[in-house]
Amino acid sequence: MTNSQLRILGYIASCGAQGCSDTKNAIAEKLGVCPKTVDRAVRRMRDDGLIVSTARFDEHGSQLGNVYFIGAGSKQ
Repeated sequence: MTNSQLRILGYIASCGAQGCSDTKNAIAEKLGVCPKTVDRAVRRMRDDGLIVSTARFDEHGSQLGNVYFIGAGSKQ
């Protein structure tokens, strides 16, 4: 796991049981990394089962973004 992935995972974990509803751009800004870095890290950690993302929608059905939760562990 890269340093960026560890930092992003830690940030998501710090949001608690309600999950992290920050956008990838907001996470990138808060951690001082490129949004593309967050995108790659989230994709990789989701594929590995380390995080789970759930889409959020407004009352009109438009997607607002995702909520990120800590996953059960690696899918291996």
